[in-house]
Amino acid sequence: MKILISFLFFISVALSVYFYSEIFNFFINLYRKYLKNLNQKINSAFTTIKKDEIVKIEIFTAAIVLVMFILTINILIIFIGIILMLFIPKIYIEYKHKKYINEYKKNLPVFIESLVSSLKAGMSISNAFKIIAQKDKSPIGKEMADLLNKISLGKSLKEGLQELSDKIKTRENEILISALITGIESGGNISSILENILKTLRKREEIDRELKALTSQGILSGFIVGLLPFFLIVAIYFIDPEFVEPLFTTQAGIVMLCVSVVLEFFGIFFIRKMIKIE
Repeated sequence: MKILISFLFFISVALSVYFYSEIFNFFINLYRKYLKNLNQKINSAFTTIKKDEIVKIEIFTAAIVLVMFILTINILIIFIGIILMLFIPKIYIEYKHKKYINEYKKNLPVFIESLVSSLKAGMSISNAFKIIAQKDKSPIGKEMADLLNKISLGKSLKEGLQELSDKIKTRENEILISALITGIESGGNISSILENILKTLRKREEIDRELKALTSQGILSGFIVGLLPFFLIVAIYFIDPEFVEPLFTTQAGIVMLCVSVVLEFFGIFFIRKMIKIE
């Protein structure tokens, strides 16, 4: 068996040397595609994300993986680290995207209140948007500034609002944009429509708070179930390293670790399903 492994290693090294330029170009092209895909994801997130942030996170992850590898001397840790570093940018961008949407949604009632006050004071919708864009530093203020910029470049208010509805795909935003477009087209009393929407949003916020209070225990249980095994392994490793080493050095131990990780994901998935209320 050792002879076969040595022979395969020799063949792989020889092929690597012979096809050095092709292999090098392959990895360079793969890296360029990765960067291109990363740029596309950053642009699609429509929020301020710097590449330096992602690079710092990947360096931190690589440092943790390196420390784990030095402690365990297990090549499997390296492969897990590579997979993590490939998925971390996507996870981080999705996190920033979700955070942006949540901040927009959170500030929507305040935006409607300001809009209603401006309309009752006799301002047009465009002027009300302009004041909000100047004063509001939240995502809503940024979106209003982008909307006014599009209008100044020749788009109609209706087209700009429709693009905003397509961009921020939340139920509350869709209801608000539909009401504004309908009010603009029909010439109805937009301020009274917005006041009814505001009451609905306030009621939804109240229900959401009640649901969070009811599901908080399930969320805490999910965190405990998910993190306790990892903390337990680390604690036992520092107390008695020889007791934990078979998990990382034997085939049966590695299989058990993989199965445990899969079961952990299943447990977290089912707990989330149990506490999630549509």
